[in-house]
Amino acid sequence: MIGGPPWPLLPSVIALVVALAVIMSVGRRLAATVDVLADRTGMGEAAAGALLLGAVTSLPGIGTTVVGALGGDAQFALANPLGGIAVQTVWLAIADLLYRRSNIEHAAASLENILQSLVLIALLCIPVVTYATPTLRLGWVHPASLAIPLFYLYGLRLLQRLRRKPMWQATQTSDTRQDEPDDDADDAISTTRLWWRLAALAAVVAATGYLIGQGGLGVVAATGLPSGPVGFTLTTAITSLPELVTLIAAVRIGALSLGIGNIIGGNAFDALMIFLAVPPICGARSKRMHPQRRCCSPDPRS
Repeated sequence: MIGGPPWPLLPSVIALVVALAVIMSVGRRLAATVDVLADRTGMGEAAAGALLLGAVTSLPGIGTTVVGALGGDAQFALANPLGGIAVQTVWLAIADLLYRRSNIEHAAASLENILQSLVLIALLCIPVVTYATPTLRLGWVHPASLAIPLFYLYGLRLLQRLRRKPMWQATQTSDTRQDEPDDDADDAISTTRLWWRLAALAAVVAATGYLIGQGGLGVVAATGLPSGPVGFTLTTAITSLPELVTLIAAVRIGALSLGIGNIIGGNAFDALMIFLAVPPICGARSKRMHPQRRCCSPDPRS
């Protein structure tokens, strides 16, 4: 039960292994489904990768963060999204090694991905502002935390405007892969059925977030390890595997912009997790009164 006692070590390890197996099994189907939807809806690979694929692959991380937040463990809850951003950036280097034709960022040149990267940088600057101004609060929440979803929504607005009226075009070279619809991809499957398939895969992936969150808290309780490092390393590595699996699958089917957009979009959703985690953490803190779990405003002396 969420907020209850963490699981013992053995069930926690089993939960993490089961979640890992589920993530590995659905990754390729996710990439293929979103690739077709990108063509059917006209979104393009970069936007579909960031919005659809990035959202679905971030669900385990969101679930883990919420479980930690409701459990009152601020370090565990916040270490997971921050670690996810770091690990998922490493996945790009792995994809670059697998794509031997050229540099993968050059091959997937996309104005949408550049804009989304700039939005991600802005989102990552906001937690730094909150740390630098610990006494500034709006009720029990730092006002900068409320700016995180606003910045993200504004980024989506810019992305929509950019797709209608691009300010420049990427120079096409022999190594650049253009985002062109695949005419023979899943022609027998209707678009409605593809949306239902995406929803079903998303539900399966989301369920792993609960397993990972409870498993990670169980490891912390059973081993006595600090919750921050466990969230930043162990659970982050598992919750970030959907991005790696779908990125590799996207590279193999030639959907490079989809894969890059997935990583950037996943990182943006990880930044949104900080906003999602603040109210549950603060609510749990007010009930339990843990003096060492400062969540809304960090202590500058720590």
